Amino acid sequence: DLLDVGPRLRADHPGRRRLHRERRRERLLAELTEAPRFPHQGKRAFQEERYEAAAEYLEQAVKLAPNLTDAQVYLANSYARLFGRSLPTAENRDFAHRAIELFRRVLDREADNLPAITGLAHVYGAMNQHAIAREYYLRYAELNPLKPEPFYSVGAVDWMLVFGDATPLPAEEKTRLIDDGLPHLDVALALEPNHEGAMVYKNLLLREKAKFAADPAERSSLIAEADVYFDKAVEIRRSNNQENNLFIGVLGGVLGGGTVAPPP
Repeated sequence: DLLDVGPRLRADHPGRRRLHRERRRERLLAELTEAPRFPHQGKRAFQEERYEAAAEYLEQAVKLAPNLTDAQVYLANSYARLFGRSLPTAENRDFAHRAIELFRRVLDREADNLPAITGLAHVYGAMNQHAIAREYYLRYAELNPLKPEPFYSVGAVDWMLVFGDATPLPAEEKTRLIDDGLPHLDVALALEPNHEGAMVYKNLLLREKAKFAADPAERSSLIAEADVYFDKAVEIRRSNNQENNLFIGVLGGVLGGGTVAPPP
């Protein structure tokens, strides 16, 4: 260390101050040299589903460039994936809170940033805070009126709120959500007629609507309509030669008291 060679320089000595400036400049140059690689390596690790490594790289990127939106979104999504695949411990819930904080920070600068809006919807949904998730899916639908996914997601979340028994809703609120969810699913089906997810959740909401029908004829009509949508969805799934996991989940939710996976 140059400071240990010869007589010690006082803190206010010009030579010592110059040496400190040079070392600070060297550190800054080193950081600037390293900075461009952190976002790139973080994105690559994320795409390879190495979320812990992605978070480490992207934390460095955000530290060096706090307003780098792309890096913040990828970092928030890395936290969200770490939360989503982990046990619901206090430590793992911290990943969700970190993701929420970052997504909100992005929205503070860019109110219509879609990745941040959908990211918040997904995180709140994974935390079973479906009412909050629903608000972000509604914003998603407002900004993407020609895409079926946001409308499907609103309808799916409406069913989760109606069917969920963790915090039972009053009948009036359930009716309102049913009447809100069905038109959103109709929009999704108008945009993509073979959207099987929208068909499945329309089937589910129609069955919930039937529970509130006072007229037996209306109840039978709603259940018959639900059967039509369910059968269509099953046929689409069979024609695509895919697994029937979605329908197993739906049947479990309707008949066994479980729930299906949240919307994407």
